[in-house]
Amino acid sequence: MQTQDVEEKETAPIVSQEEESRVQIIPLDANSPLSFDDISESSLTTGEVIISGTILNAGGVDKIEVFFTNPTSKYPDDRYMLQAFKAGDDSFKYIASSKNQVLDFGQNEYIFIASSGKQTSKTKIILEISDEDEVETTGIESNLIGVEDNLISIDLPTSSKY
Repeated sequence: MQTQDVEEKETAPIVSQEEESRVQIIPLDANSPLSFDDISESSLTTGEVIISGTILNAGGVDKIEVFFTNPTSKYPDDRYMLQAFKAGDDSFKYIASSKNQVLDFGQNEYIFIASSGKQTSKTKIILEISDEDEVETTGIESNLIGVEDNLISIDLPTSSKY
């Protein structure tokens, strides 16, 4: 019995694949039910990128799962089921953020898998963030930048009553 290696075939990306392009949307199946909104390259330096879109065949997608990987990052690979998306919805949204460890310097790859029954369709999103980019920090770190010298430490009284 002969085995065959199965490869994902990449079709032409929706966004031009110039050397300079840091955002690529690549359908891995010919008839993907997902249509992705444009992703601005300027959003790559904000620490949070919204990846959103619409469902082309309304009611035709039961669930959407996202796989994240970045081989040069210390962040672990991630697998996430879109919680806000329900079968029959006509749009979807995924937030890639450094705070949630799914957006980092290097090549961030997201595979969106749309499922309908036993049928699946895949689309690859690539977001390239150079370590030369000035990236805004998000969350509490941005509130603390430059504050550490002004912090005062004191001992508070303790009680055994509580």
